[in-house]
This record gives sequence, C-alpha cells and structure tokens, in this order.
Amino acid sequence: MLFMPVVIAFFESNNLSFNDVMKLQAIHAFSMVLFEIPSGYFSDKIGRKNTLIIGCILGFIGFSCFTQSSLFWHFMIANMFIGLGDSFISGTDSAMLYDTLFELGKESDYLKFEGRTISLGSLAEAVAAIIGGLIAMEYELRATYYAQAFLSFVAVLTAFSLIEPQKYKENTVPSIKNTLNVMFYSLFKHKILSWCIILSSIIGVATLLMAWFAQHYFTYLGIAVKYNLYIWSALNIMVAVVSWYAWKIEHNWGKKQTLFLISFGVGALFMVMAPFQHWLAIILLFLFYGLRGLATPVLRDYIQRSCPAELRATIMSIRSFIIRISFILFSLFMGWMVQNSTITITLLGCGFIVISLSLISVWKLKVNGFLNNN
Repeated sequence: MLFMPVVIAFFESNNLSFNDVMKLQAIHAFSMVLFEIPSGYFSDKIGRKNTLIIGCILGFIGFSCFTQSSLFWHFMIANMFIGLGDSFISGTDSAMLYDTLFELGKESDYLKFEGRTISLGSLAEAVAAIIGGLIAMEYELRATYYAQAFLSFVAVLTAFSLIEPQKYKENTVPSIKNTLNVMFYSLFKHKILSWCIILSSIIGVATLLMAWFAQHYFTYLGIAVKYNLYIWSALNIMVAVVSWYAWKIEHNWGKKQTLFLISFGVGALFMVMAPFQHWLAIILLFLFYGLRGLATPVLRDYIQRSCPAELRATIMSIRSFIIRISFILFSLFMGWMVQNSTITITLLGCGFIVISLSLISVWKLKVNGFLNNN
C-alpha cells in the first residue's frame, strides 16, 4: 500500500474533490460486490490458490491502469479492476489459512495466526507508507503507483507459489444452488453466525471509512501533508502491535468484554473525535486503530468457528459482500456530508449509526446464547 499516505493528494493533483474520491471508493466497492459471493463460490469450486492467482492478476492490471490515469473515468476503470481483484482475494486468503491450520491440527490457533497475519500486513503497510511518501517527494506522486504496480506483479508470482491445503481437496465443493442455500443459512437460519457476520460487517465498514477519511481529518486538524506518511505509518504500527496480541486480549478478557469494547468503542471514537480541531486529536485516531487491530482477527475468528469447512470461503465472501454494499452507501453519504455540512456533523452521524447497530448485534448474540460461555 505504497500509495495510501499520498492518495488524497494524488487525486487532488488530478483535480478531483474529496466527494469524487469517495465516489471512486464506492465504485471500487461496487466492483467487489459484483463478484464477492461468486468469488467465494469459485474459491470453494476451483481452489483457493487459483482464485488468489486470478485476484492478484486483476490487481496488477488495475494498478497498471493507475499509472496512466488522469481523468475521473480513467480512475473509475482502474478501481473496477482492483475491486474485482480484491473480491477474489477477500475471504479466500482467510479460508486458505484456516484450512491449512486444520490440516496441521492447529485450527484452534486460527485467531493467533490471523492476528499475526494482520499484524505483519499492517507493519508492512507502515514501512510502505514511509517508502511511498519518500518516492512521492523525491520524484512525483504518480511514481508511487508505478512502484505499486511492480509490487502487484510480485504478488502474482507469490500466489503461484502457494500450496493448496489437502483438507480443502477432500471436501465436497458446493453447486451454485447450494451457494444460494448457504447465503440463506448464514444470514437467516443460523442466528449466531448471521449476527457474527453482521457485527463484523458493521465494524469492517467503520474501519474502512476511517481509513479513507483519516487524511482528510489530518487536513481538518491543520497537519501538513508532509507529515501524513509518518502518522499513517505509526497508525499501522498500532494495528500491528494490537493484532499480534489480539488472541491474548480476547483470551484474558473473554467474549463479553471484548465484543462490548469493540462494538461500543469504534462508534464512540467517531463521536468523540467530532468536536476536536487540535492535533492532539490524533491520539483518538490511534485508539481507533488499536481497536481495529483487535476487532479484525477476533471477529473473523468467531465467523470461522461457526462455518462448515467446505463453505468457509463462500461465507467469508458473504461477510465482505455486506461490508462493500454498506460501504457504498456510507462513502457516498460521508462524501456528501463533508461537502454540504461539517466534519463534526459527519463524524457524529457515522458514530451514532455504528454504535447503535453494533450494540444491537451484540445484544442479539447474547440472546442467542453466543456469550453464555465467556
């Protein structure tokens, strides 16, 4: 993610507004929505490795398009390729990790390894933020996208080196009809699984929104653009540290306390950040990213433990599908609110919605017995 610390500045240098940027993210999300669940079906049907290879190739094409883009519709096409690529990767990577651990007899350690994966990914993004920022300052903003396209090509080579878990090969893969049945089962019939998916989706949308809103918030706080890469890097280190120890935190605190902290904390921090217009408010953003580091592996773990093994990628794709559908609506709402209102009202509105829906989800999990065994 070399481009993230300069992404807003890059779009602005091409005469795009923040509202335009959020529209592009909505297009990216829509592209993911189109193939999110079908990609989960492909993953269960043709294999985790082949699905990841397809996703990485599409991502490489998308970032290559970015290197030549200058108009809104250019960026739109590039985002569509990246969105399609992300849809093939999303869910499949976690399913492959779980299947691999299952084959090794270590499926109970999934939360630990998922946390470490997220931690190392965030640490890599922290390093990439500094490198990407330095590339932009030394050469130009667009140079970061040339470097990003190269890294995407390396991802293609890496995907080819993966080994398909034997556990997956022994499973009976679903038909399209069965995939539709899985959607009904996971969203309506299995109450614990459905509310785990909903809660994970709500928190996923909230953290995704903040990731794209953060740089605009830096400007709101009067922080110079040249410091963005260092702050962005530090925020990702925060995610890395918390994700690494997420399994210990969840083990020591238990489900009730962990879920309450996540569901209440993420929405509350949106609202607490709203009235501040001082650089010290960055501390609140660090707390938010700490919760992100805890929430992502914990909520994925709860979903994985409730999934039939042969349908794991499909169910994880359903989660991502809900996240992207919701993100389309929220990103358009947030872009419109920032343009027509104030940042304070925008953050308050988003925070109220997130905290309300999250607490309802936790209550429904409690009602259905998920929290009885703490």
